[in-house]
Amino acid sequence: MKIALEKKNLRKLILQKRRKLSQTIVHRQSDLVFEQLISLPVYKKAQCIMLYAALPDEVQTDQMMRYALQDGKQICIPYIHDKNGLMDAVFVFDVDQLSKGDFDILTINSCNMEFANPSDIDLMIIPGVAFDTDGYRLGMGAAFYDRFIMRAKQAFCLGIAFDCQLVSKVPIEEHDCSMDAILTASGLINSKEGKM
Repeated sequence: MKIALEKKNLRKLILQKRRKLSQTIVHRQSDLVFEQLISLPVYKKAQCIMLYAALPDEVQTDQMMRYALQDGKQICIPYIHDKNGLMDAVFVFDVDQLSKGDFDILTINSCNMEFANPSDIDLMIIPGVAFDTDGYRLGMGAAFYDRFIMRAKQAFCLGIAFDCQLVSKVPIEEHDCSMDAILTASGLINSKEGKM
């Protein structure tokens, strides 16, 4: 119970910081993350990349999606089936065809969905509320990504965040998965040496 309360308090604190970021800072830091991302060996080697459709106060991914598609990569985004935590990945062939779905998150129209096999994903670019230098991530509390990562064990998990989302220690529980690396505007934190 203590860890759940610590997570709740940290989530509230970091979300307040994130929501106070100006759109100028959001776009500047998102651009810096993008520029670093496309130079990473793990990006260059990846054939199938799972991104996320960003909310206004998250690191923006529209430019990443467009670039990856032009770069000949397959991209997919999360698709949440229900509130019980089942998440899959659906391919995106045209970023302009995304529209708002459940939870106000951009998604593919259900009649055009093509699901990706989690074992085919090489690189997962993952949002979060907070990250620490050991690679642990604090999400929104539904564990969608933790469960999906267990199905895509071969994928390199890259958390991306604004600088204000880095904390000294994320409270963790047994089911929490760690990232292989964290990328912010200030640089890369390689939490699992040798996996790049």
